[in-house]
Amino acid sequence: MISEGSSEYSELRMLRSAIETSVTPMMFVAYDVTARKSGAITYVNRALLELYKFDSREEIIGKTLRDFWDIPDESAATFTENGTYEGTRQRLTQKGDPLTVHIQVSSVLNEADELTGMMISFADVTEVVSLREELIKKEKLAAIGRISSIVGHELRNPLGVIKNSAYFLKLVLGKTLNEKVDTHLSLIEEEVNRCSRIISDLLDFARGPKKPEKRVIHVNELLGDVLHRIRVPEDIDVQMFLHDVPVVHADKDHLIRVFINIINNAIESMPKGGNLMVSTLFVDGNVSISIKDNGGGIDEKDKVKMFTPLFSTKVKGTGLGLYVVKQLIESNGGDISFTSQVNEGTEFTVSFPPGGGSDV
Repeated sequence: MISEGSSEYSELRMLRSAIETSVTPMMFVAYDVTARKSGAITYVNRALLELYKFDSREEIIGKTLRDFWDIPDESAATFTENGTYEGTRQRLTQKGDPLTVHIQVSSVLNEADELTGMMISFADVTEVVSLREELIKKEKLAAIGRISSIVGHELRNPLGVIKNSAYFLKLVLGKTLNEKVDTHLSLIEEEVNRCSRIISDLLDFARGPKKPEKRVIHVNELLGDVLHRIRVPEDIDVQMFLHDVPVVHADKDHLIRVFINIINNAIESMPKGGNLMVSTLFVDGNVSISIKDNGGGIDEKDKVKMFTPLFSTKVKGTGLGLYVVKQLIESNGGDISFTSQVNEGTEFTVSFPPGGGSDV
């Protein structure tokens, strides 16, 4: 037992004071010798309270490592059985902010060299981890971009030959063309067109969308043109609610690609049929184009990723469609958003300023 007036007691008080005022977040966890596992958290310094945004020590003292990190007992045990531990852990702060920390665990021994507890120090590496992940992501995307550019150029010519051949066969055979052959030739043309859209997405992803060649666009007329280019299944009912809206100033080819992509996505979300609603409005000073379906909807966990490159909810999706759509819209001075409910459907809204933005 250390007496209050002894030099050892003074040294302990100085050590506790140094830990309490240290800028390094720390906690002490007792060790249950009988159960051979870490026990309760018995001390945390001010820096740790600030790091995790606790209002008081009472919110954390008495909890176990399992409670603190929401980990199973066997994971908590690895902190103690080897005497030391070093690694990375994640936990939300009391305000709900994600926090990644690098921790170092040091054993605390008594005079008989028995483990009595652990001192754990914390270092906030949230930003470092985020920057590292972002760098890795950019390197991967750059590599994919280079491959996409090569593949896109190499495939475009043979696809053009296939499409021209299908058209030539239809032209030559004319009225002698039986229904089955005609169906297959039309299928070839549709699939070639789909591949061409994928190639355009790949090239736009690799080099970015080309600078818009802006002109006056009558949105209602353009939407009618787009729907004539798309093969809508018979079991999908298309409803058009086109109001009198101002013209916009944008690249026509860009907008055609945008709405073909969004409408095709809506159609694909309704494999058993449904309703497709296309509407235009002039609202809040913007020309608003809405495309709504009553398909399967988008899971809550996927919503934040919908415009992320290479993310797709479709089995055969490239994950580039909506990413490129967003790039095209923004390059023309517009904006895109969506709302969705699982099993109820999705509504995408594209908006442009009237007469539309600058030519920059």
